[in-house]
Amino acid sequence: MKTAIQGLDSRLAVIFGILTASSLAQLPMPTMSLEATAINGQPVGDQPISRIAAFAGDIITAEVYVRDWSPNGELLSGYQAALLPSSFSSGKSGFIEPVQYETLQKTGEENLENSYVDDDHPRYVHLDMKTLSLADTRSEGYRWMSVTLQGKPPKSEQDGQRYYAATIKFEVSPNAQGVFSLELDSHPDFSGLRNATAAPINPVNFEALTIKVLADPAQVIKGLNRAGNVVDAQVDVNRDGERNARDLLHSVEALNEPD
Repeated sequence: MKTAIQGLDSRLAVIFGILTASSLAQLPMPTMSLEATAINGQPVGDQPISRIAAFAGDIITAEVYVRDWSPNGELLSGYQAALLPSSFSSGKSGFIEPVQYETLQKTGEENLENSYVDDDHPRYVHLDMKTLSLADTRSEGYRWMSVTLQGKPPKSEQDGQRYYAATIKFEVSPNAQGVFSLELDSHPDFSGLRNATAAPINPVNFEALTIKVLADPAQVIKGLNRAGNVVDAQVDVNRDGERNARDLLHSVEALNEPD
């Protein structure tokens, strides 16, 4: 009987262990995300979104968000984030990168008009706190950071509520095609969260911004009519080497395809 009870105890311990591990796995995970808020100055909706469609030449305003950083009651005293430059060319062709990125990287000039931390953003994670916030636009991939200097850092309710961390404006190149996945650099030297003792909050989940580049029917029509300087990539949509009405049909069909 004792052996049977011991065997039952062992099995119960395993079962409880599995249940506990399962419960922990379901807890919201600290997350940093890159999400779109506007295209050409027009809001994409009431909430930031992680998947959008865009045309060549579009300017996409994106923001970095943090959420669910307190699985064990952690207070967020600081964060840093950086973009992954290789993701700028993650589509079929062309690129989506910060506005004036290549030009200003070569000259070493700042690009604070297109990359910054907005301390007055209504969703700013350190809103109304004394902080040190910085944007580095000289480094490859850019960087942002914010550190609390006084007061109690915020705690997440683990309810999925997203809080603002930084802003970046991207431009879709004229020859961009395909689906792009714009990512944050997940290396701990570049992106991460810090608790009240400045220790890293781990692990952190990183979510990319997915952009599907579509051919703009208006640009196809303009190109077919030889009006304006429209590049071939924006007109020869079906890539058959010719400019004709089939390109317009292809562009319209692509707009109606499910995401």
